[in-house]
Amino acid sequence: MTKRILSLLFLVTLYSFQAGVCAEWSSLDSEIQTVLRPFENKWDSFSEVRQNKLLLGAQRWIGMDKEQRTEVSKRYQRWQKLSPKKQAELSDRFEVFGKLSTEQRRLLRERMQNFKRLPKARQDKLRDRFRRMSPEKKARALERLKRRSGAQHPPLKRMKDRHGRGADASDREREKDAVGDVRPD
Repeated sequence: MTKRILSLLFLVTLYSFQAGVCAEWSSLDSEIQTVLRPFENKWDSFSEVRQNKLLLGAQRWIGMDKEQRTEVSKRYQRWQKLSPKKQAELSDRFEVFGKLSTEQRRLLRERMQNFKRLPKARQDKLRDRFRRMSPEKKARALERLKRRSGAQHPPLKRMKDRHGRGADASDREREKDAVGDVRPD
């Protein structure tokens, strides 16, 4: 029943966004008001866009279970501890990621999952190796990665990776693909 109410609330709010109506604080659902309480005094001064973003965020928050809320809170705390320069850098990277095609995002996520499956020591070694590369070598390695990611690959079949290697492929071959074949030239 609660999910139906939340869904209905979401649809009503979405419709009001599309209609270009700014929500008055008093017209907000009490649960949303509770989530957005820190913004109550400033609510009327916010632009329509800002109000809409806050409302959507509150609705997402309400729809989360306790574990999801804890994870989001931890991420937000880490974000707040970052320098403004690092926040801007990450925002730019997120924007670039959002502009990738669905296939490119899938491949990037897949590579990241492969990287995370590597032993911690191997991950650290690969990160260190990349950090020590000259800017020119980094640029070439990243360009190789972009070229490889830009190609349209068929989905994996019969437990083979996109290079045709089966389960018997060496760990070294898999590690190369986990990080996009970052090799010193």
